Amino acid sequence: MVDPARLPLLLECALDAIARHRAAGEPLDRVTAATARARHLGPRERSALGDLVFAWARHRVAAERLIGAALKERGGRAPA
Repeated sequence: MVDPARLPLLLECALDAIARHRAAGEPLDRVTAATARARHLGPRERSALGDLVFAWARHRVAAERLIGAALKERGGRAPA
């Protein structure tokens, strides 16, 4: 189990990996591994990071649809 104190770091790392993936189109496994190496994460943290990033990938379409609908409902615009 990952130390709860490390969770903010893991969330930051996940967001970094996702941003790199979206900006450069690099494969998720590569950006996740590179992010883990750059942040000197241990085996448990690397595993948790992979879980976070790939959970986002599995559910991103539904999540983005819900976010867009919520923004429109409140008078905003859905992200491109």
